Amino acid sequence: MKALRFASARNLISAVVFVFLFISVVSVQSVYAQADKSGMPAREMLNVTVVSVRPDMVMDFENLIKTEYNPAFIKGGGKSSEVWQTASFGTAYEYIFVQPVEKFAQIDGPSYLMKGAGAEGVKSFLGKVGKMVNGVRSFVIQTRPDMSFTNKMEGPPNIVVVSHVQVAQGRAGEFENFILNEWVPTVKRSGISGYWVSQVMFGGNVNEFITLTPQANWAELDKGPPIVRVLGAEGAAKLMAKLPNGVVTNLERYISRLNKELSVMPAAK
Repeated sequence: MKALRFASARNLISAVVFVFLFISVVSVQSVYAQADKSGMPAREMLNVTVVSVRPDMVMDFENLIKTEYNPAFIKGGGKSSEVWQTASFGTAYEYIFVQPVEKFAQIDGPSYLMKGAGAEGVKSFLGKVGKMVNGVRSFVIQTRPDMSFTNKMEGPPNIVVVSHVQVAQGRAGEFENFILNEWVPTVKRSGISGYWVSQVMFGGNVNEFITLTPQANWAELDKGPPIVRVLGAEGAAKLMAKLPNGVVTNLERYISRLNKELSVMPAAK
């Protein structure tokens, strides 16, 4: 995922507190979002928190999530908490927590962690986790099902290619039109299981779009990008030429995998 802007030592503990109280990034579960009257899945808000863990504390951190955080989260009423990790390429020892936000009003009340563990339990948990992390970044995204698609899936993907796309101020409409009218129709022809788009709401650049392309395995990456599989290198270049110059100001790409052992996931519909 995107490189962290690390919290200073002075603010680190407060950042950790915010992370695990608030969340108590595009989610696999959002693929199964309920459709609205038009048949289009409704947009969802998701809280994405990227936690950088100290290399010597990775096993302790994972054990803490499994034995203390997740049980309290579930006991407090939490239903879904996906945990992704950067895979091979990108910043090491990053854990990406993705949880739904039904509405911001839920932050006014006690968190799932507080409900499940109580004040003393939260104090104990935060005291432990604060010693394990180097930095935290949290932001809220909104899914864009109008720019996405999902084919038949047997279950969550093993890995996903994650792209952070920075769009020039005032030109989001041009980017959206390109994705809707050029990119998605072509990518669908490649036979991949899906292409999911979300957009940053709070905690970052609101002109940033995050796209996820699921992969069955590492070998699938050898086939090249979906548009190249469909159009070939020359055809893909022609397609990209249709994107107006200057619309995209920066593009970063990473690979993440779902850590099922650390995740809390309801049964897929």
